[in-house]
Amino acid sequence: MKAIKGWNDIVATNGGGTLLSPGGYLAKIIRVKDKTGETKPYLEVVYDVLAEDKKTLLFKEESKDEKNDWKHSFRFYLADDSGFGLARYKKLVEAVEGSPQNNGFAYANKAGAEQTLVGKWVGFVIRNRLYTKQDGTDGRGPDLAGCFTTQEIIDKSFPESMLEERDTRKKAETVAVPDSIDAGGSDPFYVYIFGFLVFIPFLLLLLWMVGQVFGLAFFSLAALLNLLSSGKYGNMGGGSGGGRYEEDDRPTYRGGGGSSGGGSYGGGSSGGGGASGNW
Repeated sequence: MKAIKGWNDIVATNGGGTLLSPGGYLAKIIRVKDKTGETKPYLEVVYDVLAEDKKTLLFKEESKDEKNDWKHSFRFYLADDSGFGLARYKKLVEAVEGSPQNNGFAYANKAGAEQTLVGKWVGFVIRNRLYTKQDGTDGRGPDLAGCFTTQEIIDKSFPESMLEERDTRKKAETVAVPDSIDAGGSDPFYVYIFGFLVFIPFLLLLLWMVGQVFGLAFFSLAALLNLLSSGKYGNMGGGSGGGRYEEDDRPTYRGGGGSSGGGSYGGGSSGGGGASGNW
């Protein structure tokens, strides 16, 4: 691992990880795996803990095979945006530096400095953690609550609240299902169907009426325009006893024929003839 930029400005803090059952433990760092080349860079710290007899290490045999490291290791993610991973790692370093069993060890922030932690003693506080397994069921395992000096673990100088169980299970999304359609806060579905069936015929009727009005107006206007543009004034004929005007340039009038019947007054009679003339 390269030297950490801004190491002196990082504020140390505790966080989570995977360990043993709740309590304080004296732990020895067995290996530190540099995974900073990963997409999500981290350091994996493999540890062993002192057994109850205070003489032997609990995972001594398992620790010989790196395939078992997952059983007793935890990770420090160093590239999270909040900087929490780096803060946890610095807390680990400070706890190692403060543990008397390490004979005044001082961490030097330089490339490969994480390997100087191997073989050092430190104190861990462990709690239970609830989590969601890959199959969706609940699981329970140990979680790293915090790093302390070995003397603080011996004196139990850590908050008891750190031993409280941590729940990291995925929260299932709940959807409220009403007991009935009315309880859902909206009208039943058939109301919308009925409204739709009534509205569509009404809309069609309205459109038809509008079309009729516009159609009548259009044809009326067309007829009027046709009459005004194509009408023709021509002959005007007269009946018996009347006259007519000739269609020429001269003002000519031809009178019609007429007759009058005579009357008899004691043997006398008279008849009148027709007359015609031109002007």
